[in-house]
Amino acid sequence: MPMPFLGKNHLYWCNNCNIPILEKNNCSICNFSTEKVPITAPYDVRPAFDKDLELIRRTIDNQFGKGLGLKVIEDHKIILLNKAPYFDRMDEIILDGKILGTIRYNIERAQPIWEFIPRIEGAKRLAKFGCKKWVKVDEDAVKFIRQAANVLAPGVIDNDNSIEYDEYVIVINPNSEAIGIGVSRATGKEIPKKKKGMVVKTKRGIQDATLNILPSGQTWDLVLEANSKMLENKEKHALNLIKNVIKRYDLPKLVSFSGGKDSICTLMLVLESGIDFKVFYLDTGIEFEETLNYVNEIIRDFKLNDSFILCKTDEDFFKNIETQGVPGKDYRWCNRLLKLNVIIQMIEQNFPEGIITFVGSRKYESFSRYQDSLKGHIVKSKLINKQINVNLIINWTALHVWLYIFSKKVKYNPLYKLGYERIGCMYCPANKLADLEILKEIHPELYEKWHKILENQAKKFNYPQEWITKGFWRYNNKEKWRLNTDY
Repeated sequence: MPMPFLGKNHLYWCNNCNIPILEKNNCSICNFSTEKVPITAPYDVRPAFDKDLELIRRTIDNQFGKGLGLKVIEDHKIILLNKAPYFDRMDEIILDGKILGTIRYNIERAQPIWEFIPRIEGAKRLAKFGCKKWVKVDEDAVKFIRQAANVLAPGVIDNDNSIEYDEYVIVINPNSEAIGIGVSRATGKEIPKKKKGMVVKTKRGIQDATLNILPSGQTWDLVLEANSKMLENKEKHALNLIKNVIKRYDLPKLVSFSGGKDSICTLMLVLESGIDFKVFYLDTGIEFEETLNYVNEIIRDFKLNDSFILCKTDEDFFKNIETQGVPGKDYRWCNRLLKLNVIIQMIEQNFPEGIITFVGSRKYESFSRYQDSLKGHIVKSKLINKQINVNLIINWTALHVWLYIFSKKVKYNPLYKLGYERIGCMYCPANKLADLEILKEIHPELYEKWHKILENQAKKFNYPQEWITKGFWRYNNKEKWRLNTDY
């Protein structure tokens, strides 16, 4: 599934300092030339937190052998994740300026599972450290595998017995060096018995077995130092935009604060400007407890109590499910009932003459937001007549946002450290199924409540179990259900 190009790839890497550099082809610390990291669109890179690394390492251990996760994904280095296109959650793992592989929540299995898909650098490390899931070919086959030819039975001289059908394997030469990455077309027990036919469907050939392991010891403070000028320019541009808004519109100013990283970044920029403003938070009734506590902390820490507008919807999300059904990506009744109506009422009551709202929308998040970005930083709301939105960070990537947050040493929502990539309502249909797995771990009672609702809905409408396990409840349009059924 292709991902639209929502903006430029700003990610470069200094191999001398072993740190990411945004928007520059040279490092301001050592003055070495940087290399652009060939990540996948939409290029929305973010830091890998401890919980992310724990998941990645555990997944590698489960697939390729205990202890390999920490060897492949080392400690004391800057590690980034890049959101990649897939039906659910998938992230490219960036380390030492290379993409070592991807971690994805595979919903195409009978039971969804996390899996690690090695890229060239990751495969070379796995082979070097002695992994499972390998197929060894004779010397005559090596040059063909390096060119991404499929592995055929006559060329195989040995293999790992633990290989299952249709899983990622490392193809190695007689010296046990990685020469290819592919998907098995036979089990480890079947491979020695095969006399002909395909054994591995090769996805990538590997030309050079040389490893690219750079020194460790980097910190985010070093990354901030190297990117300080860029951050200053970003902040200056945003502050100039705020000044222009003040001159252009004689209306009250409001910051829409959701408790996510983009909204805290926006709040910090508006605070930096020194203007008078109000802060608005909307409690939909299905917010994370962590988010509610975090919002209160920020309001308290920055002494914004007198400027804080807290609204809570009168609608009951769960009662509405009984009449409306569960919300979907293409059927977001919850957005209108729980959010839009409340915001309209809040503006009518508090700002009858109209309002300027600073929002944390970014074009790298979705195609719809990219389309909105084409209209500029200042956009009249399509849904609320008296609201003009100012998108201060519309052209920022997630890593721009995170570096700005780190530079200001401001608190951020603890849910990010628990593995969430985005923060919103607990049961939002825009969430990934992987997010529900995180919910299952940190709030099992809330997960069970939602799972029971889905089971009741599936029973009521005679939907198959895949409606739940593969997340088809998130689509009202049955044509989007990729099921081998009559639906």
